[in-house]
Amino acid sequence: MEASTATALPAKLGAPLQGGIYEGPIIENGQLVHLISAPDDLGEHEWEDANKAASDYRGGDLDDWFLPEQRHLMVAWANNKDGFKPGYHWTSSPCGSNGAWAVDFENGYVIVNTRDDEFRVRPFRRLSL
Repeated sequence: MEASTATALPAKLGAPLQGGIYEGPIIENGQLVHLISAPDDLGEHEWEDANKAASDYRGGDLDDWFLPEQRHLMVAWANNKDGFKPGYHWTSSPCGSNGAWAVDFENGYVIVNTRDDEFRVRPFRRLSL
């Protein structure tokens, strides 16, 4: 489910917005959307559990949270890396049958790792204006 609202965007990246933190704009399927992350991580999980934890998250009483794609986390790293704890964060982007992509918020590294390792989980949601 994609959120749609008449709410104005905050004046600055990293500011509170609709149950989370504004991470910035991105083009998806030819449409401009704005990314919002949960205010904090949900701890460390294996990849399968990370997807479930993110989709089960109900911050701001909203039900459209998801585990972000690699490019979503790269937007957040570029715009608001200090708003994330250092270390690897899972993406929803799989790689092969046993791997998935993760982004390191300490230095911006992007790696493929086995899905049974535990990395941080930060749910995201989309906002269309």
